[in-house]
Amino acid sequence: MLAGTKKCYDAGLQVLFHANGDAAIDFLLEAHEQAAGGDLTKDRRTVGIHSQFIRPDQIAKYKEYGIVPAFFTDHTFLFADTHILNRGRQQTDFISPMKSAYAAGLQPTNHTDAFVVPIDQMLATWTAVNRVSRNSEIIGAEERISPILR
Repeated sequence: MLAGTKKCYDAGLQVLFHANGDAAIDFLLEAHEQAAGGDLTKDRRTVGIHSQFIRPDQIAKYKEYGIVPAFFTDHTFLFADTHILNRGRQQTDFISPMKSAYAAGLQPTNHTDAFVVPIDQMLATWTAVNRVSRNSEIIGAEERISPILR
């Protein structure tokens, strides 16, 4: 991945990394740091697709490096109950942390992932605003965002 990232960066091309878990995000950050040479903060329009299980320290690195998180908040509704079983409540509550990303000065995006979930931008908006699981549990209330950005 490093050679491909460096080749794209050297050619001025945008790189979109598929990085769902925090270990994958660590790998994305490492690839960026190595491929960017001495210019870690140049605007390359680099995107971390999903970035669902991002940690707060990684949000800070995204901001520092100008990496855009492309979140997938549908998981707060469709898969949160499974994530709680597999990853624990604390990590699940911080899944796709839109509010923290905005607070850090990032401009995150939110997307669907057909055909894993329905192509429904209203559902994506609803999940970012409400963060309610299928079992009616609130998933990270502190990460809820307003439907009206200010």
